[in-house]
Amino acid sequence: MSTLLRQTLAVITIAVSAAPSFANNTPATAATLPTVVVTASKLPSSAQTTPATITVLAPSPILGDNIADVLSNAGLNTVSLGANKQQTSSFIRGANSNHTLLLVNGIRLNTAVDGAPNFSSIMLGQNDHVEVLEGPSSVQYGVNAIGGVVQVVSTAPSKSGARLKLAQGSTQFAAGQLDASLVKGNAYADLSLLSQEQDGSPIASGAQVNDAYKALQGKLTVGGKIGERVETSLQYHNSNDDSQYINFFPIGPLSYNQRNTVIAHHLKVNLGAWQYHSKLADVRLKRDENQNGDFVHSSSQQFDQRLHFTPTNASNNTLMLGLDGSFEEGDTNSFGLPYKEDNEVFGTYAQHSYQDDIISTQVGARYEDNQLWGDSWAGQLSGGITLNMPSQTHFAYANIGRAFKTPTMNDRYFYSGNANLTPETSVSGELGDKTTFKFDSPYLSSLQGKYYVYQQEIKDLIASDSSSTLQNIKKAQIRGLGVQQTLAFTQGAELSGRYELVSAKDATTNLELARRPRHNASAELKLPLGYNVDVAVNAQYRHTSRDSANFNFERRAVMGLGLNYALSPQVNVSLEGKNLFDAQSNLGSDNSGANFYITPPRWLGVSMQVKTR
Repeated sequence: MSTLLRQTLAVITIAVSAAPSFANNTPATAATLPTVVVTASKLPSSAQTTPATITVLAPSPILGDNIADVLSNAGLNTVSLGANKQQTSSFIRGANSNHTLLLVNGIRLNTAVDGAPNFSSIMLGQNDHVEVLEGPSSVQYGVNAIGGVVQVVSTAPSKSGARLKLAQGSTQFAAGQLDASLVKGNAYADLSLLSQEQDGSPIASGAQVNDAYKALQGKLTVGGKIGERVETSLQYHNSNDDSQYINFFPIGPLSYNQRNTVIAHHLKVNLGAWQYHSKLADVRLKRDENQNGDFVHSSSQQFDQRLHFTPTNASNNTLMLGLDGSFEEGDTNSFGLPYKEDNEVFGTYAQHSYQDDIISTQVGARYEDNQLWGDSWAGQLSGGITLNMPSQTHFAYANIGRAFKTPTMNDRYFYSGNANLTPETSVSGELGDKTTFKFDSPYLSSLQGKYYVYQQEIKDLIASDSSSTLQNIKKAQIRGLGVQQTLAFTQGAELSGRYELVSAKDATTNLELARRPRHNASAELKLPLGYNVDVAVNAQYRHTSRDSANFNFERRAVMGLGLNYALSPQVNVSLEGKNLFDAQSNLGSDNSGANFYITPPRWLGVSMQVKTR
């Protein structure tokens, strides 16, 4: 299981990974999660010896969970206005939501209109794992990566097979997912189909409308190897969602239809000491309101071409040279206010990485030319050293980086916008230690931990003033620390805990920035009970000392329970309850004074999964 905790508060283990590989019959546990990550440097590297805080998460074990819940496992402050397809914001290390870059297999899903991650287009059921990189990453990815990067990584199927999963839950939740794979020689095809719907529950005090939604999603990937040197794949993803909601204005219930389409091609050519990587993608989002003429249409055509050079006589060194870019179009009509804009962005970057059994380093720089905002640059320097001691291993690391972000269309043209905004830049530093303790005990197996402190200064941070108009804050200062630990028992039980402290302030006024929880603590216990039964109990506490007038996040304590029973290696039944014993729901208020429930209500569900041998 992931070494981190689930804010979904409903963790249940399943007898197969939710990835479409059908490689084994065991749950997606810490033992089966990948130990090699790609997000931190675009190069395969060990998660334990990457000089940055990066977390690998298992996919959601039951269809009732949404990606906002799963990302909270990595300590993200994630806020959703109701069920799966509602508006979701995330804040990595106290930065803004549009400071989080969302990738799916290297393809950017942040929209051209508001720059925010498009979480609703994500299908988690067939993905292998999620990588969350905390801290700036503009060298590799350009804009939107001041806070960090969330990347969903899918695997190719290892053999032919099929899986059917059905789920039923409270608030009239129903879902079904079919995954089917065909592998023949070096070629494969992978198909996933998902259907979800839910009547939901009232998302505002006195409301007559629920956070109801319907979602149809599908993904087809074909690919394989051509000879010994070439690997290629082509992916098509389409989703069609209908969602009901209440806006933060006293204008009654609304609903919209949203369509997302992604077409992506990946190519890798191995030329000995040189490797050539190519990514081409077309990403489109269309959201149309049903009650009025409002809409949001966003599209981007993306490319990323890079060369990796690893000398045969110095295989610990890798030099990466890259050229990437995007052609973006945004078109929207919001509350009768239309605005439209096109943009072109081109970036060049270089990075050197070194990794052996003791030392790991990474240094890089990026130059980016933006048609609307001119040129920007980013840099990064990081390194770590492995210390081997009797029964324990430490990896001590440090990193420093510069990142940037340009204002979005909404930042400048929406009702609260400001056409005079300037780009944001940040400088951050981090010190950390990743540890592993091995026990010589009949009861205890190991203790894994991460301990880190960081500081980030953002110049010209875009935030609302007292009149709700966006302004550039001269300088914002964010400081924080984190502790993550997982204690593994010899009989398979696991006890995990996490604590995060974040202080995000306007450095000029010394006032805290809005919607940043200061304290975030969570704990989880997983127990194999025998007789093919596994149970998990978890809890979380979150506290914010100050917030803006319209969002009053104070305290929240919740608990969840999950139970899984393996009828056979091919059939599993799971029971889940989340947001149980909610001590205080997070509330916000609109202009009319009505209270909104920012977190989903208590929920119970059951699912069955059947797969072929």
